[in-house]
Amino acid sequence: MLKEFRSIFPYIKKYKANYLAGIFCLLVVDGAQVLIPRYIKRAVDLIASGSFTLRQIYPIALLMLGVAAVISFGRFYWRYFIIGASRQIETQMRDKLFAHLMDLSSDFFQANKTGDLMARATNDMNSVRQSIGMGLVSFIDGVYMSSMILIAMVADNPRVALYTIIPLPLVTVLIFFFG
Repeated sequence: MLKEFRSIFPYIKKYKANYLAGIFCLLVVDGAQVLIPRYIKRAVDLIASGSFTLRQIYPIALLMLGVAAVISFGRFYWRYFIIGASRQIETQMRDKLFAHLMDLSSDFFQANKTGDLMARATNDMNSVRQSIGMGLVSFIDGVYMSSMILIAMVADNPRVALYTIIPLPLVTVLIFFFG
């Protein structure tokens, strides 16, 4: 599958720092998102105990607000770095395609339909941008969040985590066959 991306690697290499900064911000956001349910659990457990004061809830609420701020800033910056880089790459690829089309002979344009050329210049470029932007984010997000959630579940209650994980292979097979 990576051979299809071979022509994009030089562009990605050019924006390597942007991608690394964006991935770092994405991982910070994902890690922070795992904390919110833990803080809610602490607050609910405290309230369920029956003997609590608002002074005990305030620090938890402040922690949640702090984590929400980190998530907000991190989400902005991973989008700025990753999506920004993918848009820059798309622009450069469009410019390169246009320059190439301008160098072609009129025979080429007689032999190829204008609609096909326009589809490649628009739809295909959008697909490339999506794959090196949100596609990358979705991949990293899915792997990292799944791992973090599984670790959190096992740390809290290994037995319940096992019961939850047992149907996952069946669900995977069903999704594979039925889409």
